[in-house]
Amino acid sequence: MILSRIKIIRSFTVTRAIIIAMIALVFLAGCASVLRGPAINPQETNWQVVTQILQNNFERLRTLQGWGRLVVETPQMAYNASSTVVFKSPDSLFVKIEAIFGLDVGTLFADRDTYRLYIPSHNTCYTGSTDSMALSQFIAFDLSLDKLIHTLSGLETAQGLSKGILKKDKKGLILWGNDGTYIHKYWIDPKKGVVTRGEIRNKSNQTVLLEEFDRFIRMDGGVIVPRTIRLQRPLEKQSLTLFYENLVVNKKVSEKDFKFKVPQKVLKVTL
Repeated sequence: MILSRIKIIRSFTVTRAIIIAMIALVFLAGCASVLRGPAINPQETNWQVVTQILQNNFERLRTLQGWGRLVVETPQMAYNASSTVVFKSPDSLFVKIEAIFGLDVGTLFADRDTYRLYIPSHNTCYTGSTDSMALSQFIAFDLSLDKLIHTLSGLETAQGLSKGILKKDKKGLILWGNDGTYIHKYWIDPKKGVVTRGEIRNKSNQTVLLEEFDRFIRMDGGVIVPRTIRLQRPLEKQSLTLFYENLVVNKKVSEKDFKFKVPQKVLKVTL
């Protein structure tokens, strides 16, 4: 009888200790999230440290699947369409844009070596080296693969600068830089460790590109991504705005998600 009571007491003691330990862990985890410091020290003066932190955030993005609305406006075309974006690190990208009434604007697959772009309105499928990829008929902007990936993920990393200066303002940090051809200016949120706005000017001080990123959210793997992305070319009067309605990050992506079929009678052009 006495032994049974001792066992019960011991069991109760162990159970209580386990519960207390679990509560402590939950409490500490909560404190860690509350006390999490800024991704970038607001007093940082080394611009290369900042660009490396921006790059580190991008490298945490292993996969991305996004669905939303894409609005493109240019003197030559304008459309409001649903879009699907699938990305797998380091360089596999799938984009499908579908306008109203189920009419496809186009479908693109690209990686570091080749690309395949189907434009239904032209009944044409373009293929070739990624270096020759022309996207003006698709999204109005001719972007390199790297720039397209960074744009659709909303993660500007301010890479390629040969010179840089870091300054503070009321809302965070401003990075000024030069790549030998253009002058770059980036507004950075130190707390999140992301670029919220970018501006590129030519040697005549004309703005050639504007970028804006908004509605940031922390996703799986600790990566922080925006759900609103805007790209503008003021001189050409071109704009592209992507509103993500649903984002899935760092989840397994099937190879089937990067494949698409084209009609047999489509015109095939190799560039």
